[in-house]
Amino acid sequence: MIQASLQSDVPLIAEINAYLINSGGKRLRPLIALLCGQVMGSADDARQHKLATAVEFLHNATLLHDDVVDSSNLRRGRKTTHTVWGNATSILVGDFLISRSLQLLTQIDSMPILRVFAETTNLIAEGEVLQLLHCKNPETSLAQYQEVIKRKTAAMFEAAARGAAMIANCPSAVVTALSAFATHLGNAFQMVDDALDYGSSSEPLGKNIGDDLAEGKITLPLLLALQQADPNDAAFLRKLLSNTPSTGDQSDKSSLLQGVHIVRNCGGVTGTLHLAAQEINHALSQLSVVPPSPSTTALAQLAHFTLQRQQ
Repeated sequence: MIQASLQSDVPLIAEINAYLINSGGKRLRPLIALLCGQVMGSADDARQHKLATAVEFLHNATLLHDDVVDSSNLRRGRKTTHTVWGNATSILVGDFLISRSLQLLTQIDSMPILRVFAETTNLIAEGEVLQLLHCKNPETSLAQYQEVIKRKTAAMFEAAARGAAMIANCPSAVVTALSAFATHLGNAFQMVDDALDYGSSSEPLGKNIGDDLAEGKITLPLLLALQQADPNDAAFLRKLLSNTPSTGDQSDKSSLLQGVHIVRNCGGVTGTLHLAAQEINHALSQLSVVPPSPSTTALAQLAHFTLQRQQ
């Protein structure tokens, strides 16, 4: 359905969409949707496939837009779309993916599900703007960081789970539990993603190490490091943030690498993974409300995978 729904009689749109799909990706959000739609033993339903495909399109649209905003040049180990075709084309193809996802959602013929995704897309946009507002601000609080990731990442996980459970006519308690599971899973996923930016090599990660710091993003590893660092290291990180160009230009790589080293040594990465593990525990606790099934087991395995992933 992903392949079929990406077809367009505009050649450039088809070319870029093929580039995106062939770039891989974990398809984690549509996987959550499909599994949540099956926890009650529901039969295969084409509406679930449309929901899962729409979720993947919305996610890829945000990636296209984010890479332009962040001036990122690497995604999933390949050049980002805007570095190949330009900013304007990348943004417009992102808009195409959003409109195509809306077409799929309307085919489900459920106003409640449309409301869920209308709210979700709004939350994602607000989350991205909030992140931009906190950029380069070392005084950003943990609560503010959590609000950003809840909106820009966890909201889509939650919508995927809630929408699929609604299609499957799950009892309200199960819908609520699956939604909460997905929210905590989304929080953990983003925390691990933020940790990987400081604690992995670019080859398995698929993007440049230290990109978040180079772009002035205030993520959890940096916040925790600022709390734990000695005065000299904390002052270095603050100065590095204040000198970070808005374009993400890594002109002084030695300073950037030193900053990454400080974040690692001050427990920013390990502390972030610890808090991510807490989120996963909260997620798993929600599954006690969900009837046992192969799909419920798979959701639990997916939660454990989120903590163990390397890219």
